[in-house]
Amino acid sequence: MATYALPEGWSLLAARPREELHRALLTSTCERAFADVPIDWWDRAVEVWRPTSIVRLLGGVWDVRRDVEVLIPGAGGPALTRAGIADVRLSRLLTAGVSRYWVARYQKLLVLRLIEQASLLGGEPEPLRRLAARIRHQESLGQDVWATAYLTGARDGVEYAPEVLPATDDSSWEAADDGDPAEIIHAAVRVLAADLLRIYAALEEAGATAAERAAHPLLAAITSLLLRSPATPILNLMGSDSRRT
Repeated sequence: MATYALPEGWSLLAARPREELHRALLTSTCERAFADVPIDWWDRAVEVWRPTSIVRLLGGVWDVRRDVEVLIPGAGGPALTRAGIADVRLSRLLTAGVSRYWVARYQKLLVLRLIEQASLLGGEPEPLRRLAARIRHQESLGQDVWATAYLTGARDGVEYAPEVLPATDDSSWEAADDGDPAEIIHAAVRVLAADLLRIYAALEEAGATAAERAAHPLLAAITSLLLRSPATPILNLMGSDSRRT
């Protein structure tokens, strides 16, 4: 699939007042509605912003104790910690390398879900396992970049300009011994479409315009996969909104 760096539109989204994101997080009725959305977490102890991603919401709607569960670098891979809603913002620290890591992580989790579905339905999961192994390798390379950015942090007021990379096909989806990659993607259409609509709606709740939502690296990656499947009419749901701001 195509690999996307952070487009310019995302910087516009990140510049919106943090209160819009805070209100969306406080009022969300689904704990995983904002899963995978990149954010920055303010580490009060050392006064730096750390780039991370939301895993789930903790606590009830309008609960003053409501937190978000986010990722932090760990010895054996990403670990989890709690962050207060008042201490997060939509990420302004998404360099091309960090953005690439979030996309690779999403791809890995997608394939793991497909393996689970194949096992439950009596399908053949072995091609998916080989695909997962290749994507894990890509994720591990990107993880070092993200971990370095997280541990370094950024002082308040520091922002990184988007780094635009050329879109290139990801060879991990093209291995000959795994059969037709389009068939694998076709099997994932329902999962991809659900994630596309979920992340799209989450960003909309956070105050993003249609143009800003279109600039999200995960939405771009998911859309790229959907476009490679025969079931592309689902994209009309998104395209019909593309003229609105």
